[in-house]
Amino acid sequence: RQEILNTITNMFALMTSAEHIEESSELIDDLGISSMDILTLMSYIEEEFHIQITERSIRKILTVGDIVDLVVKEYK
Repeated sequence: RQEILNTITNMFALMTSAEHIEESSELIDDLGISSMDILTLMSYIEEEFHIQITERSIRKILTVGDIVDLVVKEYK
């Protein structure tokens, strides 16, 4: 789980100027990530972890932790 979190936080570091990125960080409110950036990020995550993320799953994502949970679930 920690390795997945580190990979995702590194991706976010390229997209935001936020100093601290934690599992509880909200994508839009805390990190200032736009909905378009979220879609781009999901594409990167799909490629990085060789998983498929449904549109329905993307709509449920609010925090960095939600993304980690989704990857952990799908990346078996």
